[in-house]
This record gives sequence, structure tokens and C-alpha cells, in this order.
Amino acid sequence: MKEAKVLLYYLYREIVNVEEEKDWQLRTCEELEILGRIRIAREGINGTVGGAVDRILEYEKRMTEKELFRGIDFKSSMAESVPFSNLSVQIRPEIVTLGVDRSKIDLSGTGLHLTPEEFHEEILHADDRTVVIDIRNEYESKIGKFEGAVGAPLRQFSDLPRVATTLVDKLHLKDKKVLVYCTGGVRCELGSALLRSYGVDEVLQLSGGIHNYLETFRNGGLFLGKNFVFDERVAVGPPDKEPQYQQALEDAIAVKSLLMTTLQVVDADPVAFWSYSNKLSFGGAMIKVRLVQRVFLTLSSLCLACLQVLVCDNCAEASGEFQCANCPALVSKPRKTRRKRKEKWSAASVDAPEHSAEQVASF
Repeated sequence: MKEAKVLLYYLYREIVNVEEEKDWQLRTCEELEILGRIRIAREGINGTVGGAVDRILEYEKRMTEKELFRGIDFKSSMAESVPFSNLSVQIRPEIVTLGVDRSKIDLSGTGLHLTPEEFHEEILHADDRTVVIDIRNEYESKIGKFEGAVGAPLRQFSDLPRVATTLVDKLHLKDKKVLVYCTGGVRCELGSALLRSYGVDEVLQLSGGIHNYLETFRNGGLFLGKNFVFDERVAVGPPDKEPQYQQALEDAIAVKSLLMTTLQVVDADPVAFWSYSNKLSFGGAMIKVRLVQRVFLTLSSLCLACLQVLVCDNCAEASGEFQCANCPALVSKPRKTRRKRKEKWSAASVDAPEHSAEQVASF
């Protein structure tokens, strides 16, 4: 396929008939051969989609022609091909899951929106009162972040209410100028409003997120590493200048590639994934399977405490354990070594169904 265009957007505006909007999105995207993920809730819409350039432009046109979406801010980037394998349009309670009573969060009280240039200047001339906070998941900030930024120890965004309480006290944020940023801006809407509800008065947020910043500062500016994205590209941005971010990126690409391989195995032979249907996640990819040991013992394993986050071999070798950082389950579940994990999986494999040589090779 010729060069593709990827579109990111979100809008907090009441959608009265979410089922009708879902049907419209499905029909429009299927007609234009657009793939990606769209979340719809009563509170608004959040999407990341990709397709041929002319089809994406037509999609933008049709969206803005709807009264509901007048004023929506589209952010776009180019890709060698469409970085999605399917189209998913879902109705959710929230377009971004925060995990708290949303009636207590006033979205009219978000932080002051800064342009990429203004955000750049704030970091460039930061003093002791300035704190820059990355409110993305921890595995995202390991691939890249702004100079001097504090990474919020998040496994998932819904951890923020709990983590923010600690950050406010530990970093004395009520007395600071707080700059927050995320990938495309939507998490900052909730994150900045949450911080203000905790008594942090001076909160500023990067409008359009890292995506907008890197579109403005093509050489990376003050952002080190790459911007993690939730599609098959894994990360985008200028060439890495810092070795530690490059290694983290290679690890993420390897794990994501393994996930894609596993998903292909699921499609080919669902029977191979036995007696386990908990949802497992890495960077937004959701799968209802237990990962076959032949696949995952070659590179990575699940956090033994939460059974959600994937931990690559490099991290496991460094610590001797398959354990994700800052896992709240640590308080109740002891750490186990990689060997114990292998022994457990080897024992569990006794009950696994038999497979042909061709099936095993495909794993």
C-alpha cells in the first residue's frame, strides 16, 4: 500500500446517542477502508485511525461537517503503511479510564493549555519551582521523555488518582508550577483536572501532547528518545541520541512483535490457548489468552504479581525476577524468580492439549 496517514483526535462533548454514533463511525470507516481504534462514551470521543491519505482527509471532512464535532482538533502523522490490522469501535463508560468517580473531576478546571513553543520555553527556563511530570505509563516514559521530567510510576492510567496523592505530598506540588504532558493531550485533560482537585493551583499542560511537540520541533527539541504510540509502529520521532532510550525502544519493539505473533497463533489455533481467559495487556493491546510457554519463554513473561504487564528478558536478567515496577500487588504477593516461573509453567504444561509438529513449529 502507498504511504498512509495516521490521525489522532479526542473531544470531550456530550454524545446523546452513542449507539447511533458507533454505527456512523463503523459505516464511514468501512466505506473509506480506515482501520484503528475509536472509543465512544456519553462524555465524548477518542480515536486513533489510519488509512490512505485521501481517505483520511475525507474522514476529517465528514467528521467536521457534523455539528457534534465542530472544533475537534485533529493531529496527524505519516506512516509507511497503515499501522493497524483491524477496526475497533467501542462504547465505553469513559473515553479514557481514570477509575474514580468522575463527578468529582471538573473538566472545566483543567490546566492552562500551552503551545509546543510555550511548553518548550517553560522547560528551557525552568527554576526550582517548576516540576515537569510525565503522566503516561511507565513503559512509555522509558522509551522517551522530556529533559528533567519526573515519570509518574503508572502501570496504567487508572493508577493516577492513587499515585497523584503521593506525588502532591512528596514533591510539594501545591507550592510548585506543575507542567504535565502525555502522548496526544487527552490524558492531560483528566490528569491536570485531577491535580487541581487535589489542591495544585498552578498546572500547565502541553496542548496536543508529545505528538504536537515533535511536529513543531522536528529534531526532538527537549524531548529525549521516542514517543510511544499504541499501534504497530510502537514509537515515532527523530533518531535517538541517548543509548538508554534506544535500548528501551528495542525491548518494546521485541515484546510488541512477540504479541503480534501470539495473536496470529490465536487466530490460527485458538485451542492451543487453554483454560485461561483473563485479559492481559501491553500498551493498549488486549488479548483474552494465556500466552503459550513455547512463545513467551523465548523472550518475556508476565509480571508475577499483577499478571498484566509484560517484562522483557533484559529487565528480568537485571533483577533476576519477572516483576513490573511499582506493582501494587507486591504488598500481597511475594516475588518469584524466573526459574520458579519456568518450573510452574512446565508443570502446568502437563495438562496442555497435544499439538502436531506443524502446530508447534508455528508457535
